[in-house]
Amino acid sequence: MDAVYRLVERRGGMSKLGDLAQRAIHWNEFYVRAPILQEPRYPYVPLKRATALPSALREEAAELASHTRAKLPVCDAPVLRLLDGLHQLSLTAEMKWKSRVVSSAIGNVMYPLEYDLQVLMAEQANDTSDQEELSDSTLILNALAIASQIFLWVALRHGWVRCGLLELFARSPLHDIYLLMLMRALEKREAGMVWMRERYPNALVWMLFVGAASGFPDGPERVWFVERLRVMIGLTHLGRAEDFEEILRLFPWTDDFCKTACANIWLEATTSATPRGDGDSENTSPALSWRSRYGEDSSSWVKYFLCSRCFGIGNPGIVEV
Repeated sequence: MDAVYRLVERRGGMSKLGDLAQRAIHWNEFYVRAPILQEPRYPYVPLKRATALPSALREEAAELASHTRAKLPVCDAPVLRLLDGLHQLSLTAEMKWKSRVVSSAIGNVMYPLEYDLQVLMAEQANDTSDQEELSDSTLILNALAIASQIFLWVALRHGWVRCGLLELFARSPLHDIYLLMLMRALEKREAGMVWMRERYPNALVWMLFVGAASGFPDGPERVWFVERLRVMIGLTHLGRAEDFEEILRLFPWTDDFCKTACANIWLEATTSATPRGDGDSENTSPALSWRSRYGEDSSSWVKYFLCSRCFGIGNPGIVEV
């Protein structure tokens, strides 16, 4: 990216570049800086000729976001913008809005939302506070940011497609990295049932669903999320798949991504637990097993996944970084 930054400065800054060049640079910044939790250098400037999303869609999204806020701790302005943007983009995937929304309008929501989200996550990563001193509410909002990033890349990939970026985020190494980050975030104080203590179990259900629905069908990450969803379904006394879906719809939702996944994950979580081998521990998880090899430093996890997924080094028992 340093070469790109030098080129931009020689051209007189981002404002001197065309729309396509600006978006290409933003895309590259997102992709390079996301796994190391650094905020992008250039904020997104909306396209001058772009039209806005329909006002009725924005009003509907604002109402949905208010329902989500009611299921979360008190949120500051960046988180409020995040929720509003996720609901706006979710609505653009619905049949009644698809034909009424132009690609540039989606981009003018998606790009600044991605920028704000990466800034938020970089600030969280740079917080030098002792993890044990962080409030329960802070831990919940930190996990929310990670789950939102996964949702933005995978569930809302229609937006990236319409912006000309195909589905590069959805199955890239970054996706795996963020699944692991979410697992780590949800493991903090897990034994203390922070979510139940703070009366925000619905938020945890949504985050676990996002993780399960985003993981590969037979992957260890999906098993990890489904096992914890099974526990939460019992604790929240959900008796029907319809009740499960009702909770998920309190948060960002798209039929294309969520509807079938909701039914399948409910079935997995409410059937008997997957049998474990004799050598397996009940508390074993992908996050724990990789942590035992590569330690607490998340940069080691990033190196591991970039090597194993990008360069074809596929055996976790062999890879050393």
